[in-house]
Amino acid sequence: MSLSDYSKGTLIPSAIILGEHRFFVESFGKFLESIDLFSDARIFSKEDELFQFLTQKRNSVTYLFLDFFLNGKNLAASISAIRNTEKKIRIIILTDTPSPVLLKSITDFQPDAVLHKSDSIRDVVECIQSVNDGIPYHSPTILNILGQNQNTEYFSSLTFREIEILEYFAQGHTVNETAETLNLSRHTVSAHRRKMFSKTNSNSIIELLGYARKINLI
Repeated sequence: MSLSDYSKGTLIPSAIILGEHRFFVESFGKFLESIDLFSDARIFSKEDELFQFLTQKRNSVTYLFLDFFLNGKNLAASISAIRNTEKKIRIIILTDTPSPVLLKSITDFQPDAVLHKSDSIRDVVECIQSVNDGIPYHSPTILNILGQNQNTEYFSSLTFREIEILEYFAQGHTVNETAETLNLSRHTVSAHRRKMFSKTNSNSIIELLGYARKINLI
């Protein structure tokens, strides 16, 4: 289907942007409205507001552009809950991470597409066309980062939850603070820390964070 056919279709989808960086989501929303491929573009900063909207808007084709870094959120759980709420939703992850390991974790959640926040207008339009045709899409920028696999063998086995916990450790959070933020038990966070030490052959949190920073994981 061509872009012109898509934009003139009888069932024009709507777009939603979920993110906490207001300037970015507002700018991206205006861009989506300008390319005339969606009936409208709505912005949400809170998941509960999004779920309430989706509940009222069932059985309509919707494209959700999801900002990857939603503070304290479990991306896998969010994607699963969103898809359970609206079966026809198309989920496109927006991220600016430079880490191939983190991107690999994102792609493991099987979103319909992954875009980098530095991508061009052409990349975004190609993404929408591809998803509309039922073809998963990773932008050239994302593919380029995913190809940077040197010195990442230790970290490639980390789960997304472990990477998420590692991010909090890098910000100086204690085990207790991290557990409270992520709504986990202290013992669960400590267990994840032990597994990260084992997987990366690290002997201390300083050594673990040092390796992670070297490969742009955090």
